[in-house]
Amino acid sequence: MIHCPELAAGLPTPRASAEISGSNGDQVMQNSAKVIESSGNDVTAHYQLAAWLALRAALDSNCIVALLTDKSPTCGSQYIYDGNFSGVIKQGEGVATALLRQHDIKVFSENQLEELIDWVENWDKENTIL
Repeated sequence: MIHCPELAAGLPTPRASAEISGSNGDQVMQNSAKVIESSGNDVTAHYQLAAWLALRAALDSNCIVALLTDKSPTCGSQYIYDGNFSGVIKQGEGVATALLRQHDIKVFSENQLEELIDWVENWDKENTIL
């Protein structure tokens, strides 16, 4: 299944750059951090909706693993931008990644294709009924 959380939440294409201010996706989902556009607009609610829609799509599809785009405020799984619109990247996760992981869905970035393949192969071996 292919799903873009930001498009599902109604965010436009193209859209303004957005970064998590002061923390990471888990804190955004707990309402203790915000997602801010480069213009200064608070778009936290849109990104929270994007995360919930990603989780709904995953659960409806019996998804157990996801491949998401790193550095995104929604889909970052290893890295996100630091929230200052300076181009600085820090370790962290986006809002959808945080919510998926809270629901035991394994998340990989596009830079972890070998790890994803290994994970799928191991999962297949462990879950094959002979």
